[in-house]
Amino acid sequence: MHYNKNFFKSFVLLVLVILSFVQIGILWYNQNHSFPFTFFKVSSSSIVDDKTEAIEKAKKEAYKPYRLTVSNGNASHWLIEENNEIKYELFKEVNEYLRKIFTSSGGVALDSNLWPELIIKKSILAEFKTEIKTDLLKWFLNCQRASKSDFDSIYKILMVPDEDINNNNTIYLLTSKGLYKYVIPFNNDGISRKGYSNIIDNLERNHYIPVYKMFKEVNPNNVISYSIPNDALCMISSSSYVRLPTIEYRIETKAVDLDEAAVAILGNEKESYDRYIEKNALVFKNINNIYRLYNDGLLEYKYVPGAESDQKGSISEAFKNAYFFINRIKNVFIDTENKLNISKIIDDNPGYYEFVFDYMTGDYPIYINFGEKGNDKQPLKNALTIKVNSKRIIECRWYIINVKKSRTLKSYNFYFQDLLNSLARKYGRQALESYSIKNSTIAFLINNNEFKTFSPVWIVENPEDEYYYVKLDEKDS
Repeated sequence: MHYNKNFFKSFVLLVLVILSFVQIGILWYNQNHSFPFTFFKVSSSSIVDDKTEAIEKAKKEAYKPYRLTVSNGNASHWLIEENNEIKYELFKEVNEYLRKIFTSSGGVALDSNLWPELIIKKSILAEFKTEIKTDLLKWFLNCQRASKSDFDSIYKILMVPDEDINNNNTIYLLTSKGLYKYVIPFNNDGISRKGYSNIIDNLERNHYIPVYKMFKEVNPNNVISYSIPNDALCMISSSSYVRLPTIEYRIETKAVDLDEAAVAILGNEKESYDRYIEKNALVFKNINNIYRLYNDGLLEYKYVPGAESDQKGSISEAFKNAYFFINRIKNVFIDTENKLNISKIIDDNPGYYEFVFDYMTGDYPIYINFGEKGNDKQPLKNALTIKVNSKRIIECRWYIINVKKSRTLKSYNFYFQDLLNSLARKYGRQALESYSIKNSTIAFLINNNEFKTFSPVWIVENPEDEYYYVKLDEKDS
């Protein structure tokens, strides 16, 4: 009898302990979307496969060059377009050399003033829109165990295959710490020195691909007083026209109801949120999290407690968290041909990283410029801004739209001096002379245009990501 009483007490105590853990788990789930203990989590090969697939998708979609240029060393430069398979072959080569650089210590620091002389050589230049952290690059390239680099980030990569007389390729990196040079044997299974020459020969014979000059070649005696990067691409021939589409965009979120939006935004966590309509937004809210999906396409998210400094973690873990979130929304609302490009990485907050993305249509970035939008009435300047650490998303603002190019192409004047003259007329010559230009590009600018149809523009940016722009003039029929 005494044994049975003790057994019964032990059994009741065990049940109470289990119930208390379950209650804690439910409370944690409602606040943080997950149970605090791993044995409460559902474990299945499909979930692992989904995460692995999402990570590989992130590496494939997010890690691309903003621009890739081939030069023949004789003042001709070709901007390789997105639909040209050579772009991917060359960028694959760039990545193979980067892997070798990250696992070696043979780099030589050079004076950055040498860069203008290097870019006019026979070469391949791969550029990112912003400096990419080396730790993130190593994650993209699956070489995270590589030794620590001399620099924190990389902006531009230049391959000069003919410089070394031996069987070596020469790689120059423009980094956060300046210019570095590496001499590396050609990849055994990659493009040979002769292979690079063949690519350039084919480009020289192809009269349909526009030919550019570098600003260094256009302005050798510094006659033009504007502060323009030496590696800016310019057209100066008598037939300086480019054939481009116009674009339109549509808002995919306008017609969704509360339940549809809950599935798209929250996934299998949708039941843990209250949902209601607030003015012109669908709202999903629990103790720690709030989403607002506006009928004009803007999605806002905020983790109410904010970031904790001890949770920042590695940039690769933060990027994975960001892309899991991006991928879920993107799969529901964004067409496959609409791409997101990393345009800025900010690493100055102790609690999180900030990744900024812009849409791309083919080879051309899409700039966004709206005034007050969202709950805080803040300007909207980029497609997607996400603050994230190794544990969770902290904040997000995303303008969810789909961009469509027109089927008809028109010819637009891209003569360099005409573009400069147009900028000077619009903003004033004095303002332009005092303006430090970091980047110039053909782009599209989406703003409050009532008809939502947009023609191409030429944009010049300064280091603070502010920009001047002019519309490209259409060729007379």
